[in-house]
Amino acid sequence: MSVCPIPIIATDKHKYLICHPSLQHYQGVEHPESIDLSNDIIKRKLTEPLADVLTLECGLQRLVLENCGLEDDTLKVLLHGLLITDSSPHLSLANNKKIKANGFKYIATYIKKSASLKYLNLANTLPDKKAAQYLSKSLTPSTTTHHPTSLETLILDSCQLKTPLLELLAPAIRRSSLRTLSLRNNKINQLGGYWISVILSDYEDNTVTLPVTHPPPVPLVTRTWKDGLQVLDLGSNEIRAGMQYIAQSLKWNKSLRELKAADCKIDGKGCAAVGDALVSGIYFI
Repeated sequence: MSVCPIPIIATDKHKYLICHPSLQHYQGVEHPESIDLSNDIIKRKLTEPLADVLTLECGLQRLVLENCGLEDDTLKVLLHGLLITDSSPHLSLANNKKIKANGFKYIATYIKKSASLKYLNLANTLPDKKAAQYLSKSLTPSTTTHHPTSLETLILDSCQLKTPLLELLAPAIRRSSLRTLSLRNNKINQLGGYWISVILSDYEDNTVTLPVTHPPPVPLVTRTWKDGLQVLDLGSNEIRAGMQYIAQSLKWNKSLRELKAADCKIDGKGCAAVGDALVSGIYFI
């Protein structure tokens, strides 16, 4: 664990720091601004004490719970505690493969309700169709207020995402507040390239149901550069000829500044199409 503390006398709410063997030397920390419990298995009996710590008004800025063996019930308690103060803009839940559909439901609720969350890392988790639906709903702006969430960076690397899940996520991502999206090392293929083009497109939503044999049309409306993704990482996906769909959207996209597509098996036509699109000033890696 790493903590960047403001050293003040401990309070009785530090039960977790007292109970957890690897954290006993932090008993005197009252206001941790950054908590990293990576590779420490968080068992159920320690969940509520940790949640108590998360409710402290201590200005927590960063919480990292990578590879902690988190399960749905545990995650529910922790996210509830974190939401009470809602101060942390950075949350990493990477490498927690025990998180199931209900766990993603709790994550989606947190995304929707938090006014502080800017960065969320879900790399190497295993969302299924239901989980993708929850995430999609959380990213979609409210139909009543039309206000987007506060989330700006979403990491979905190594999540085994295939085209059907990407199809569920793409329209919501396109309308979301996201500025940075990473989809590295998934199972996005040529067909998935079409749904990436949907994410990047500036045309109206009623055109996204076109068959994948049709490239995205000329945009009917445009957005300013601040309204969409600015960084997209597609590295290590076998997109191949699907890059032609993406290139069509790049011609009209007004927000993207950086596209990473290393090891995407892009064919000659895809490279040529991207080359034509690069005149718009996008940095292509």
